[in-house]
Amino acid sequence: MTVSSPLQPPIQPPPIQQPAPPSMPPSIQPPPYTDSDSSVPGRIVEAAVQLVHRDGMRGLSQARVAAAAGLRQSHLTYYFPTRQALIQGVVQALYAEMVRTIGAVMESTAAQEDTLGAVRAFFSDIVRKPVMGRLMVALMYAADESPPMRQWLGEFDQEALRVLGQVFARLGKEATEDELAWFHATLSGCVLRSAHTDSLAVRDETLRVVQLALDRIVAGCPCVPRSPPPCVVDSAL
Repeated sequence: MTVSSPLQPPIQPPPIQQPAPPSMPPSIQPPPYTDSDSSVPGRIVEAAVQLVHRDGMRGLSQARVAAAAGLRQSHLTYYFPTRQALIQGVVQALYAEMVRTIGAVMESTAAQEDTLGAVRAFFSDIVRKPVMGRLMVALMYAADESPPMRQWLGEFDQEALRVLGQVFARLGKEATEDELAWFHATLSGCVLRSAHTDSLAVRDETLRVVQLALDRIVAGCPCVPRSPPPCVVDSAL
């Protein structure tokens, strides 16, 4: 019988600090954000999250977030000088909350079968939240406009894959790089699809697809092919 190691917290969150200049993208270190965070950066992030939930990404302007947080806009820009920095702050906050949640969920279940059920419910909850898909789209637009943001997003993506590896290890499955990439892509695609549809049937389908991918990887189904040889792109195209 293989005893899997407990999920280790992937990040020790430091205090929120003023974002680095655009030429120096910050490392992936989510702030110690909670819904009850009374610090000024915490209030700003909480106001931003609520606006995105209510109004979508059109609500994420510095002026509107400052008003919702009860601050002057100049006060907000001291901590988040650009809209991109504000988007990063929101993403880091939600990510930190998800890491804490999945860690607590997995530590609170003893039997592996119960743990799998709890993890399935956790990922289903992510798919159900429209804010996740909206933030993903905002990040892609921001990355197109800013090379430092693109680098930061790449680091963030690698950190997410590492955390997924720990989740599968806790479930007794040492997932391969292909399997992690497959699940990550499946989850991301389903989050985007669910966030931009009003069809309950489509949303139910995205939940089934994510749960199916999770279950197949845990069960060791040979459903992920071995990595193909690198694609050679014709420079003349």
